[in-house]
Amino acid sequence: MPMSQNSNFHIPVLKNETLDLLNPRPGGVYVDATLGGAGIAAEILKRIAPDGLLVGIDKDPEAISYSEKRLERYGKAVKIVKGDFRDLRSILQSLGLDEIDG
Repeated sequence: MPMSQNSNFHIPVLKNETLDLLNPRPGGVYVDATLGGAGIAAEILKRIAPDGLLVGIDKDPEAISYSEKRLERYGKAVKIVKGDFRDLRSILQSLGLDEIDG
């Protein structure tokens, strides 16, 4: 099954609304703390790469593996971390990030 059609992860239904409110900008630093299948993350990366950074966090190893493959073309613009959104502050600190844009 093509990566874009993996049924193990939800399809974002409010993608456009989310992106309108978030308004990702080139070079910005953004976090998707419930990465899943990387649907929103991929859209953010389209707007911020190559100079921005997206940190994707998920505790599901399958989601991480899937997302790493899906987002690999963005190279250094994406950092995927196995973790829980509840630990966001410590995850960002471990990456040397004091501030994010969204």
